[in-house]
Amino acid sequence: MTSQRIARPILILAALAMAASARAALWVSPGGDDGSPGTEEQPLRTIERARDVVRTLSHEMTDDITVFIAGEHHLNRPLELGPEDSGTNGFNILYTAAPGEHPVVSGGTRIVGWT
Repeated sequence: MTSQRIARPILILAALAMAASARAALWVSPGGDDGSPGTEEQPLRTIERARDVVRTLSHEMTDDITVFIAGEHHLNRPLELGPEDSGTNGFNILYTAAPGEHPVVSGGTRIVGWT
């Protein structure tokens, strides 16, 4: 087994431990990696992956969880959020722009070359 295969589960476990703490936050950026811990320095790449990580934490919430989103995210399919994505124990799951960012989440197709 390569060190990269071992490192990814460890990074994901670190993200889970971090997100389980008070005032948990995950960070998402198109330049990130879905195998990263989701920190500001090592963000996740997709909103879908952040949602999936948050779902593993939401049953044990002791504070709000905030997902900070930066950059442009072009979705190939709808981003599905259900009741399980709303929070538990009186706490909320918040999806918001990263400080100083104006993220774009789009399912549209760019059309170029109009004449």
